[in-house]
Amino acid sequence: MAKWTGRLRLLVGSQQTKTPEEALEGVEGSIEDEGWKYLDRVRDKLNKLVEDFANGRVNRAQFEELYAHYQHERSAVERLMTSGPSTDAWRMAVTEGQSINIRRRLAARVLGYAVFSSPDETPLRVYGEFATLDGKWVSPLLEKVQNNKLFVVGRFETGSDETTCLCAVTGEFTTLLVLFSMEPARVQMQSLEDLHCHFEQANFRVLSRRQTKTLKIGDLVFPYAAAFE
Repeated sequence: MAKWTGRLRLLVGSQQTKTPEEALEGVEGSIEDEGWKYLDRVRDKLNKLVEDFANGRVNRAQFEELYAHYQHERSAVERLMTSGPSTDAWRMAVTEGQSINIRRRLAARVLGYAVFSSPDETPLRVYGEFATLDGKWVSPLLEKVQNNKLFVVGRFETGSDETTCLCAVTGEFTTLLVLFSMEPARVQMQSLEDLHCHFEQANFRVLSRRQTKTLKIGDLVFPYAAAFE
């Protein structure tokens, strides 16, 4: 269960925000050389960010803000180095460590989830914001996703000021709906698929009866709790 929890947490790391002096530790040479070496670091971060997004390790919001953050830092350091190549004024533009805060702030959080049996749409477990939402949208949504084994990701109006993101995973016996604070990274969505697969595997004997009237909720185990609750 700890594995699922770890996978569902975005790759925000455990690093602490660094001061400009700490960020430049290990960079030796003249002041100008240090500046160019630091720019190399920023370029490496940009390349790594693009790779992380392509591989689904960061979500769209994280990618866009982090990319803008790194580009702004790169431009600021280059501008200060050009105007004062023999000074260390460029150090004032060093923002290493702030990216950790951006990743954390824009990580997609699970606001709630619900598991429904198929095809009768009986709720087996409801948690978080799902418990307070109007259930009128559930039936047409389940009908839409039950023929699609893949994730369905889209904007979802909760009635509050925020527009959240809804993901759905369908299995042989049940459908999982998860409400996120924003669009999740692809690795988070893959973890949802793993969780739902494990739920159906662990409860196969109970779920395979196919008759909800004889299905006892207390006989089910819910691995989602380890990741979401």
